[in-house]
Amino acid sequence: MNLNWTIAFPKPCFPFELSYKDHFFLMGSCFTEHIGKFLKELKFKAIQNPAGILFDPHSITFHLSNWAKESFPSSDELFFQNELWHHWKYHTQFSSINSRETYQKIYGAFHQAILSLKQSTWLVVTLGSSYTYKLDKGIPVEHYQKFGVGYSVANCHKCPNTWFQKYLTPIHETYELLNDAFNEVLKINPKIRFLVNISPVRHLRDGVIENNRSKARLLEAVHQLVENRKDTFYLPSYEIVIDVLRDYRFFDLDKAHPNYEATQWVLQFFIENYFSKTCQEQIKKVQDIITAYQHKPKNPDTVAHQQFLASYYEKTLQMQKALPDLDWECELRYFGQK
Repeated sequence: MNLNWTIAFPKPCFPFELSYKDHFFLMGSCFTEHIGKFLKELKFKAIQNPAGILFDPHSITFHLSNWAKESFPSSDELFFQNELWHHWKYHTQFSSINSRETYQKIYGAFHQAILSLKQSTWLVVTLGSSYTYKLDKGIPVEHYQKFGVGYSVANCHKCPNTWFQKYLTPIHETYELLNDAFNEVLKINPKIRFLVNISPVRHLRDGVIENNRSKARLLEAVHQLVENRKDTFYLPSYEIVIDVLRDYRFFDLDKAHPNYEATQWVLQFFIENYFSKTCQEQIKKVQDIITAYQHKPKNPDTVAHQQFLASYYEKTLQMQKALPDLDWECELRYFGQK
């Protein structure tokens, strides 16, 4: 008896073949980090989350629009809470005990984002949740005067719950936010295209029903966007984990985050269906060289290991000729040691 443990997922309608010539700009939820890390490990030109992890469409599109308009943040937008200086639109990774240091980190990341966005061929957006948090009437006077009630934040920075109102973004609003932001990006980079996906990470803190409502709104808004724009495409990360794998064996202990096997499944689907056949062969060779480079020999002085180094030195030289824009310095130095 032939048992099928998963459903067959159709090949996506994607009219391009990605390659090492492409530059990727990735932003969004924590699932973005998996895609970005994977691409960078394979030596693709990729930048991920220059403003830190972002989950909701308000936060993501805020940064996209500001980068496109080169509307730099002001140091006046920083605030002090829990012994650190923060910015409502930036991840806690930018926070520090010194306001100048916080602003310098934000300014540097902002500048890098503008340069990368202008050079990228693909903007990959991973939406995590329709929920956003807005400052509410419980905020201190200084926040009310500077930001006002209704100001959407990207990170709550462990401030009291009474400071915020939880807001479930409607479908039409998510659509308009993304559509407007993409149009702004096109003004500084007319050749860029957009690849959008929904994070398969379950936001169980919102509640099971609430999480599904949130994801459903994102899915509908994104598919409307793909249908109405010729420059926007979809990566089915969400469907692969939730519908194809469909088992808690593919999740971490928290039952919310996809585990290594699940993320690798998505990334393999991405490579096999969105990248050219030539690029897929190059990826295999790059992976082979990287694996060899990371190998830690127990007996490095043996003849066998020296032959191993010589073999991979030649393989790396061949890849350097095939992909001269990639950085092979570390590998050549390691394999070329005498």
